[in-house]
Amino acid sequence: MKKIKMDENVIPRRWIEAPLPPIPLNDVKRVEALAKLEILDTDTEAEIDRITDMCSRIFETENVCISLVDSDRHFVKSSVGKYASACSYPRNAYCSNVVFGEKTLVMEDINETCFKDHPVTLATNSRFYAGAPLITQEGYVIGTLCLSDSSPRKFSEEDKKNLEDLAVVTIQALELRLVNLKTKEKVEQQKELVEELEDDKKMLLMGLNTFPEGLFLWSTKSRRITFANDAFVSMSNRTRKEIEEHQGDPVDFWIGENAKGEVRSSLKEMFNNPKNFSFDFEVKSNGKDSKWLSVHMAPTGEKEDNHYYFGVLADITFRKTSEIELQKSQLEALTAKEAKDSFLANMSHEIRTPLNAICASSELILESVQDGEQKELTHLINSSSHTLLALVNDILDYSKMEKNNMEFTSSCFELRNCMESCIDLLYIKAAQRKLQLSFHIDQSVPSHIVTEDGRLRQIVTNLLSNAVNFTQTGEIELSISLDNEFQVKNENSVAIKFSIRDTGMGIKERNLSRITQHFEGRNEKALKKSEVGLGLRISHDHVVALNGKIEVESVLGEGSVFAFTIPVVKGNSSKRSFSSVFESKSICLVASGSNERMIRSLLLSLHTGVTSFETLEEAKKSSQNTYYDVLVLGPGLHQFEEDNPIVGLSTIHTVKRSDIGEHSASFASHKNILTFPLHADSFTQLLERLFSNQDSQIAEKRRRSSTVEPFAMPGSPSPKPSLSILIAEDNKFNQRVLIKILQTIGYNPDVVENGLEVLEALEKQEYDVILMDLQMPKMDGLEASRIISEKKKKVSALKPSIVAITADVLHGIEDECRQCGMQGYLAKPVKKQQIAEVLERLSVPIESREKWIVLR
Repeated sequence: MKKIKMDENVIPRRWIEAPLPPIPLNDVKRVEALAKLEILDTDTEAEIDRITDMCSRIFETENVCISLVDSDRHFVKSSVGKYASACSYPRNAYCSNVVFGEKTLVMEDINETCFKDHPVTLATNSRFYAGAPLITQEGYVIGTLCLSDSSPRKFSEEDKKNLEDLAVVTIQALELRLVNLKTKEKVEQQKELVEELEDDKKMLLMGLNTFPEGLFLWSTKSRRITFANDAFVSMSNRTRKEIEEHQGDPVDFWIGENAKGEVRSSLKEMFNNPKNFSFDFEVKSNGKDSKWLSVHMAPTGEKEDNHYYFGVLADITFRKTSEIELQKSQLEALTAKEAKDSFLANMSHEIRTPLNAICASSELILESVQDGEQKELTHLINSSSHTLLALVNDILDYSKMEKNNMEFTSSCFELRNCMESCIDLLYIKAAQRKLQLSFHIDQSVPSHIVTEDGRLRQIVTNLLSNAVNFTQTGEIELSISLDNEFQVKNENSVAIKFSIRDTGMGIKERNLSRITQHFEGRNEKALKKSEVGLGLRISHDHVVALNGKIEVESVLGEGSVFAFTIPVVKGNSSKRSFSSVFESKSICLVASGSNERMIRSLLLSLHTGVTSFETLEEAKKSSQNTYYDVLVLGPGLHQFEEDNPIVGLSTIHTVKRSDIGEHSASFASHKNILTFPLHADSFTQLLERLFSNQDSQIAEKRRRSSTVEPFAMPGSPSPKPSLSILIAEDNKFNQRVLIKILQTIGYNPDVVENGLEVLEALEKQEYDVILMDLQMPKMDGLEASRIISEKKKKVSALKPSIVAITADVLHGIEDECRQCGMQGYLAKPVKKQQIAEVLERLSVPIESREKWIVLR
């Protein structure tokens, strides 16, 4: 008889396309249950074939099948007759009705049933069918045990019962098969595991013998060492046989008779309270040489089952010697560190004290009436002193960076003013080297930003200083623009790119590679080996701390470009009070190159209209058809014979000091002259005078009132001279400066020179505020503040409020001030506006006052 297979053409397409009986809701889980038996697509097996053979003999039918119904097919696991075993057939057969109906199906004569014209009937010429469901222990029908014949036949209830019993036997055989399969797999796995464990044991013993430490296993019951590696045998000075036969404590095998009592007593105590324990001890050999040993022992189980200790014995002589040397080195390093910190604190105080006088005095002079030349020079002194202060901070900051102890304080400030101060510091040096030093800010950059202005000033100053030092001829230009490719956190933030381009010697390729590696974090030592020095290293660390990036491009012999980008927050940049006047004005600029970019950028920041020309002739020709309010001449274009080269047009001359020379008398006759480096404030005052003919003092007042300063409090009232103030300062010059500042605000303070005099003054008079220096003779400011704070607590007094004014800015001093009972902290050099702001904050009612006031 020819077997029917799935891949033969004997199965008509109509069988495959025949409709399925209704699929039960649990069909997915039923198919999963079938899959768990792991029987689909397996070969014939004698145990299963025995069941179909037995059915064939019992029921004497042509065909017997064990058919398993999958999601899309019938898999015949075993068969007798024309259906091939271990093959798949279409799911649209009689067995699907048995499975989905979940009951036995008997058709004695198929032609007398609804399946007479079924595609399966026509394809197989079947006249008789009986199928019993194969039901798993979970209750899922996964297939059938079925009989079929080409002739009709009778099938009694007893036959039906026998078929169902055999179906139960079949499902039991299938489930038992899975159990046997899993058991066989486990046996094989355990066999492999035993073999692997034996191999691992051998490898473990080999590995333990390679350890330089002595390893051993000691039995508490037999009091014998049951295992010892080669190192332990060597360290015990005994043979392995002697070790195995010896009964006693492991201490008997350790070198040094004088250490026996100490170690034995320790072991006894540990064994009575089983825990992991370790201890080091020194032993001597022959009474002369000594060595250090370390033993660690650990119980291998709970106390009641504790039969073994695992131990490690090591020679730690080298480690102990190194520890002693390390402790000595650490003590020396700590002493050196304390000396360095003390030196930095003293240097900071000594440098900041005179700087405070310089900064404060120059600020007061700037407020007085001066001519343009005096104003420029005083502004240069003030700007340079503040930049010098930033360089002093560099020294302190580098020591903090070594300890990862940097602190950043953000504030809102005007970007152009900050950059002007950087240019001021290096302009004279650049002019001496006959270098053009300029900068311009793109119009899209916010005028006011929020970030750490001191750190930004240091970064730019360091990079400009490098450019000046390594440039022999040509120019250095600072360009500031937005970096739209840099990712920022929110819509109120922008990324600003600062590019310093020079025409210097460039950087050698090997040094450029070192710098790049350092910027990318691949070589921390690279920057130290390059030719640009410590300033660039500090700048890089500041940029990284500000969440920015820095990069460099250079061509040897042509120049370099150092660029860094930092994210900042847009500041409150309300226009100046006279900006509406400026917006209606048109300025004619005659300049070229970097001078044109710099002056044009400055004028645009003042909200004026600007038209640029390279020559005066072009400007004169344009003025015939276009109205201009002011003519601005760049350096080198001076017309000494007349005030206004273009008739009827006021002229501003921008000149370099080196260009004045023999023409000083001619320049002196001109009123509208601005000398490099140019400042927005000076330009503003001159333009305002030309536009509105107002008094220069009024113009200066309006300019100051519109400038946004760090920590400004818009809308707050000015402090009123209603506070009694005591100054505690030992430096005579700083006393005079503070008195002068307070007098310009409207206060008449008292002055003492040390903490003892502060206490004496408080006995005579009550003060609202004490401006307290920290380092003073006889009694310092911290001790005096502690005493005052304790007295205030005893009588529940609220006055006086103590504000530290100190040149000591090292980390931790601010916390000491708070702990001593102070209410605020001002770092020298102090500004008039800072003192005014502190007094304003202290003049509000105590319930509304800030608990701690800090201005740096």
